[in-house]
Formats: sequence, structure tokens, C-alpha cells
Amino acid sequence: MTGALAAGAVALAAASGLPGLALPGRPRLGQRLSCGALCLAALLGIAAALPVLLGAPAQVVALPWRQPHASLALRLDALSALFLLPILTVPALGSIYGLAYWPQERLGRRAAMLQAWYGVAAGAMALVLLADNALLFLFAWELMALAGFFLVRSEPDRADALRASWIYLVAAHVGTFALLAFFAAVGGSRCSFDFSAW
Repeated sequence: MTGALAAGAVALAAASGLPGLALPGRPRLGQRLSCGALCLAALLGIAAALPVLLGAPAQVVALPWRQPHASLALRLDALSALFLLPILTVPALGSIYGLAYWPQERLGRRAAMLQAWYGVAAGAMALVLLADNALLFLFAWELMALAGFFLVRSEPDRADALRASWIYLVAAHVGTFALLAFFAAVGGSRCSFDFSAW
């Protein structure tokens, strides 16, 4: 049950920005719904993490995924549960702060896009923690990198923000290539890309 809650938290966080994008004529409502979805994702993450932190066994959720060497497997253990709490709670609190700091009523689509990428970044970071397969981990890592790139570019009229976004993207992909090399070496020697087989 807690594994399903964690998976739900990831999905809800990643999709939390959709109401803001879907309701351009009602920006205040859209932003509030997006904020509420991110807060609900944090609550689901807390509900999933606390039992594991209090001694419940690790939870594994495996869904069918027809990609070679990949599995859609999520694992919630004590270590991932510990980090899941701040990774979902801090963005939820930031989203509440953003209601006044970055209001969609005043900033329009720019604020809606920021909220959308903010949710994707939170969901992707949570998925990085929970991934129990190297290819799923790399997918989540890449999604996190792209979301961060677009978050940094949220003020396109600032040259320093644009420059910083490219530096961030290059640094993230250097990390991606290092992880890819590591996972290829270990996965090849173990004949599996599932972390549980390592």
C-alpha cells in the first residue's frame, strides 16, 4: 500500500502543473489547483514514507513496461523514504509561497509554465529516489535535468538566467553520461539493470 502511495505521489507531483495550464482564463484558480495538487502529492509521500521509517518493510511496486532491459519498478526503503519527505514537502511549501510571489494572475502563461516545470522537477526527483532499475533512474534523471533547465529559464529577459540554464544543462548531462557509463559497466557484469539484482 505504501508503495502505491509513493507512486501516486510521484505521478501527482509531476502532473500538478496541468490545472494552471488548462485554465488560462481563470489563472488564480488554476494556480491554486496546481498548488493543491503538489501539496496533496507531498501528503501522499509523507503517508508512504512514515510507515517505512517507523519499521515497516521496504515496498516494491512493479508495473509492466515493454522496454528491453528496463522495468518500471519502484522501491521505497528507509533511505529513500527519508529523502522523499523533503523532496516532496519543500516544493509543496514553495508552491504555497509562489501563490503570492509569482502570481499567475499577473504573470500569465510564464507563471503557469513555471508551476508546471516545478511539479515535473519535484516528481522526477522523487522518481530518481524510488527507481529500482537503472534505465528508469536515467529516465527520471533526464526529466529532472530538463525540468531544471526550463525552471532556470523562467525569466527569459534576463541574460544571466539564460546563460545559467545552459551551464546547468551541460553539467546535468555530464552527470548523465557518467551515470550511464557506470550503469552500463555494472549492469553488463550483472546481466541486469535492476538495482535489486546488484
